[in-house]
Amino acid sequence: ADIRPTVWMRSSLHKAARGMTWQLEVRHAVLAKVCQGESYDARGIYEDAPGSHLQQSADGLDGLVRLGGIMKDEALQAKAASRLDPIVAAVLAGKENFLHWVGHSALEARFNDWSHSQMGRGLVAVHRATGREDGREALVKVYTDYSFSEHYSPAFDHVKGICNLDPLLQTWFLHRSDALKNTAMKVVESCRFQQLVDHFIRRDLKPGHGVNFYEAARLPALACLVTGDRRYLEASLEGLRWAEAENLLPHGVMATEEWLAGRGSTRMAETCNIATSLYTKLWLYRMSGDASLADGAERILFNAGLVPVSRDLNTICYYQSLNRMGAHFPGEPPANPGPGSLDYTETGHKVLCCAGNYNRVLPFFAENMWYRTADGLATGVYGPCSLDTRVAGDRVRIGVDTRYPFEETISMSIDSQHALLPLKLRIPEWCLEPRISLN
Repeated sequence: ADIRPTVWMRSSLHKAARGMTWQLEVRHAVLAKVCQGESYDARGIYEDAPGSHLQQSADGLDGLVRLGGIMKDEALQAKAASRLDPIVAAVLAGKENFLHWVGHSALEARFNDWSHSQMGRGLVAVHRATGREDGREALVKVYTDYSFSEHYSPAFDHVKGICNLDPLLQTWFLHRSDALKNTAMKVVESCRFQQLVDHFIRRDLKPGHGVNFYEAARLPALACLVTGDRRYLEASLEGLRWAEAENLLPHGVMATEEWLAGRGSTRMAETCNIATSLYTKLWLYRMSGDASLADGAERILFNAGLVPVSRDLNTICYYQSLNRMGAHFPGEPPANPGPGSLDYTETGHKVLCCAGNYNRVLPFFAENMWYRTADGLATGVYGPCSLDTRVAGDRVRIGVDTRYPFEETISMSIDSQHALLPLKLRIPEWCLEPRISLN
């Protein structure tokens, strides 16, 4: 399907394409170098360039790939290809994983195994955007017999390599091989994964790191896709309810001052969690059909998503606080006393995880505006866009004309060769009296 955002959504994506997504690795060479295995002297980098900076580089690369695909931006797509082509070529030439410049033992380090999962998601996005078979072949090769070294604990204290279950299962959707399914089932049926699922169902969890929780929260639900057992989906939904009951802030993201911090007038959210919360909620919405999850995703973008960046999408802050008065931009005095992590800077923080992760926020939202169903189409999150796709071989074009969320009316013009087009429209939970008119 070809989803093309329009009006304010396209304008925002265009700013990202010429702002942070394009400029980040130019301003901070570490983000370009570590994905190529070049050594770089920076905080958190180990020998041969793995380490925490590899994580944020993989995050940024994933966003670059998705944005280039949505915008049909040849410059972005070329830049993404220059980063990913060597990885794909190395795997097809015999390397065991996407960190082709280091040995397979490098994945024993948690940040490397975690970063590997983010690079896998980027390669899945490339195949979905371009249909490139070599990328899919590399994914199949790496994940067919992937070794999962670490599982989450109920405390969510560290990033974990089990997040590779996400791109593994997405690869299985693209290539339904028994070998891939067997690898996934070994993880799902393992004692430690089953224990984690039980902890989710019983809400026997501890307030851990925000990013780690959001990334872990969808893993049981993904297991539902390969097992068909709805218990796994319910586990994810129950875990999210547990966390949001005590930590959800009015703008839609939980209080995550790195760690879940509880509600409060001065609580803050780490910018990384705009991306992680969007991704997890939209996955859970696709699987459950629960409209409140899509409502939550819209609340995140409309209220939290465009706050921690400048209007030109070139500067960012590491934290956002709902009751903070004013903003501090480069070259200006601070608006109020406080740590630099609340200021808008080109780095956003000494660690660039939020700067890399933010590149995924707008693409995550845009690519979830429409879904295929078993027999037709369904709306996801709402915004101005056009859709060009096929249903049962027949071409369908839909134009969505709306100023939502600034207004509540959504108009769709449908040009369909399909004689009877099943079309499911999401009714937001806040909409108490929905009205639909045809022609």
